Amino acid sequence: MFHPIDMTTWERAERYRHYMDTARCTYSLTAMVDIAALCRGAKERGLRLTPCLTYLSARAVNALPNLRFDRDAGGRVGWHDVSHPVYTVFHPESGLFSCLCTRYDPSFRRFYRAMTEDIERWRHSTALFPQGELPAGTHDFSSIPWLHYTEINLNLYTNGDHLPPIITVGRADWEGERLLLPATIQLHHAVADGWHASEYFRLLQQLADTAADWLDR
Repeated sequence: MFHPIDMTTWERAERYRHYMDTARCTYSLTAMVDIAALCRGAKERGLRLTPCLTYLSARAVNALPNLRFDRDAGGRVGWHDVSHPVYTVFHPESGLFSCLCTRYDPSFRRFYRAMTEDIERWRHSTALFPQGELPAGTHDFSSIPWLHYTEINLNLYTNGDHLPPIITVGRADWEGERLLLPATIQLHHAVADGWHASEYFRLLQQLADTAADWLDR
């Protein structure tokens, strides 16, 4: 369900107008997330890591209402009850990628099964969006598994009013006993501040550390 905002009563309205109309801006933050426990748990269960990371990020996004903001078909600003990940699938034969969407499910096992089925169904299509029109309420999640980076910035040359988060992860490298995954979130300052970004990374780390609690659910 989409919940439109009433700008006359919304407590963030002044900040929204400032960062949308006066000083329109987006920003990116990158942090290293230790996924050693998650990686061990996934390996023990014979699970693919990419769906695990996609769920991990989507669960954090769905825990934070400010990361679920968007506009409806009529252009109204508001937030969705649920945000579904739109993720990239690489085609090594062509060097191209496709964007797929799997509907978010709080149950990791149900989400994992649905995502792996979606990937298998569409793995031979080289269309950018092989599933056709995306559902309402999505966020972007992409992976650069060939590079352990320290920062990344995605520049959108539109009118600068894209509200859903854009999330990227890179290659995880070992540093002692920690397996550090570079994770980046790009946000619009009109709907999300540094606190919201920090909460996203806090939740990522918390969920990665407690992966044994949800990998079987």
